[in-house]
Amino acid sequence: MKKKNVTIDDLAIMVQKGFDGVDISFDRIEGKLDKAEGRLIKIEIRMDNVESEIEEIRKHQIVHTIYRDEFEKLQNRVKALEKLLIKG
Repeated sequence: MKKKNVTIDDLAIMVQKGFDGVDISFDRIEGKLDKAEGRLIKIEIRMDNVESEIEEIRKHQIVHTIYRDEFEKLQNRVKALEKLLIKG
C-alpha cells in the first residue's frame, strides 16, 4: 500500500470537521435539554397547583370535621329534645 502524505492543511480540515460534528451534537443535546427544561417547568407549575388544591381541601376538611365524641353528644341532645317534643 502506498502511503499518502498528509499536510498540515489536511489535518486542520480533518480536525475542523470533527469539531463541526461535535458542535452539531451539542446543538442537538442543547435542544433536547431546553425541551426537557420546559416540560419540567410545566410539571413544577402543575405540582404547585396540586399542592395548593390539597392545602385548600385540608383547610376545608378541618373546618368541617366533627369528632366522634362531639357527634355522639349532639346525637344525645337531639334525642333528648325529641323526647321532650313527643311528651310536650
